[in-house]
Amino acid sequence: MAISTTGKIVIFVATIAVVGANYEVGVGIADMTGPCVEINFVVKNLQELYGNIYSLRNVIVTGTHTHSGPGGHLVDFLLDISILGFSKQTYDAYVAGITRSIIRAHENIVPARLFFGETRVWNVHKNRSPYSYDYNPLEERERYDTNTDNTLTQVRIVKEDGSIHGVLNWFPIHATSMNMSNRLISSDNLGYAALRLERELNPASLTGKPEIVAGFFSSNHGDVSPNTGDARCEFSGELCDNQFLLCKARERCFASGPGEDMFESTEIIGTGIYKAALECAQDNVTYKYKQEVLHSAGTELRGELAVIHQFIDMPEEVVAKYDPVARRFDLNEPVKGCMAAMGYSFASGTIDGANILNITQGTLTGIPVLDAIVGLVMGPTEEDVKCHAPKPILLATGRANFPVPWHPRIVSATLIWLGGFVVAGLPGEPTTMAGRRVKDVVSNVMRQHGLQPRVQVSGLTNEYIHYISTFEEYQVQRYEAASTIYGPHTLEIFLNKFAEFISVAIKGGDVDPGPEPEDHRSNTISFVSPVVLDATPIGRHFGAVLEQPPSKVRVGDVVSATFVAANPRNDIRQESSHAVVERLDGSQWRTVATDADWETK
Repeated sequence: MAISTTGKIVIFVATIAVVGANYEVGVGIADMTGPCVEINFVVKNLQELYGNIYSLRNVIVTGTHTHSGPGGHLVDFLLDISILGFSKQTYDAYVAGITRSIIRAHENIVPARLFFGETRVWNVHKNRSPYSYDYNPLEERERYDTNTDNTLTQVRIVKEDGSIHGVLNWFPIHATSMNMSNRLISSDNLGYAALRLERELNPASLTGKPEIVAGFFSSNHGDVSPNTGDARCEFSGELCDNQFLLCKARERCFASGPGEDMFESTEIIGTGIYKAALECAQDNVTYKYKQEVLHSAGTELRGELAVIHQFIDMPEEVVAKYDPVARRFDLNEPVKGCMAAMGYSFASGTIDGANILNITQGTLTGIPVLDAIVGLVMGPTEEDVKCHAPKPILLATGRANFPVPWHPRIVSATLIWLGGFVVAGLPGEPTTMAGRRVKDVVSNVMRQHGLQPRVQVSGLTNEYIHYISTFEEYQVQRYEAASTIYGPHTLEIFLNKFAEFISVAIKGGDVDPGPEPEDHRSNTISFVSPVVLDATPIGRHFGAVLEQPPSKVRVGDVVSATFVAANPRNDIRQESSHAVVERLDGSQWRTVATDADWETK
């Protein structure tokens, strides 16, 4: 799944099968936008249409990531409470959109070839927790020349006639260029990059309805910010980091930039990523679509396909500890996961979305009064406290089950083997070094089998478990570590799994499916009120124009019009639009923009 336009939220799907020397690939796109006001099961549908072609083990949902989309769809209580609980309308809208996109991809399968490429993107992000990053071993850090991954990885899907069928891109960046004051649905910087690339490849298509689809997926972005300016106190303008440099009481610490406002920042960052994707490789192989050109890497992917998927009971998992310097697992030192819990610094926020609570990042000691109050609802056990140390537990969410579990206990991990290219799907937001360790572990196994490593991490895959930090970063307890909910060895559980998964993918076979998670949708509660009344002002009707646009405008002018509008929750208008801009060409009105376009607000 990729959220790939800036007004609508849409889906990108690639469904791939190996046939002879080539592959058969379908791509699809669909609008999945949910209710856009008052609201802060896919596989079953597919099996009704296609039998057992699609299952929980091979349908992989991975997100671009945005903080500006309708919420209330995640079921687990803590993940929905910020928008007043579960929203069936949002959930149904997302399921409908995802299903529709997969159907379109399935019906669009054609013979194709796959090409792999990488490039580096500069000046579009920074590490927002460098203090944590520097706690990783020096020898490990010296393997890399930056404290963020700035590699954009791309797989191009090319039809038999040489035209582009679809483009998959991975890049690690938080989609938080649109800041806390935003009140519009937006897929943020990666969505803008997708919009620009799809425009380039589909000059005659409306936004969100391209023939050639471009997906942009999150990678190891957990500690990566697009807000490249210094973090400053919002009133005094003093430098801050909410750990050592603090703002005055009730004054937030946050970063912004590089633009003058969030819209300009989104456009600048998105443009940088888009240009890198367009120019990903510069060799002698070039594929053309109409008059547009997309350079392709000369590395063609060939060979078998495999999807390795497993459900994992995180608190029960016991694995070998990983040594990132020696690059090996110590079978004589077992470590385990914990019951889910959030640390104090989770409440501190980050420089991308700071808050005004008197809790700083790097908090290693709890507040007794607060512990006592929270403990009445979900107190941690002595085992929890010991397991999560040095994290001071603020919310023992693994112990809270009313009205539904506050956090998942069983989560999934996925590895996709695509003709020698590996995608490691993690259900949360891995930090830069956490992602590097995943790639390192998988790469080492590939080398042992005489294979050239090509590995990418795909975060936010299938579900959401907050963050995944390294063991060393966990000791500092900044926001990302405090939000690593299964304890200090969360990453090591996934490292062990991916080492197993890649071996199985190379040798053939499968892994145990693991314990299937429970379905709690029927037990959710919601405090979201229905649309009680939707009426027009006296003497007006729906659609009446209150403010007409000017009769003449110049290029670059901002044009506005005001209508009597209905509550958008009454009709979320998937595959349609809440607003359309038309141009009169002769005697015909032609649509030139919809609410999916960057230029409309």
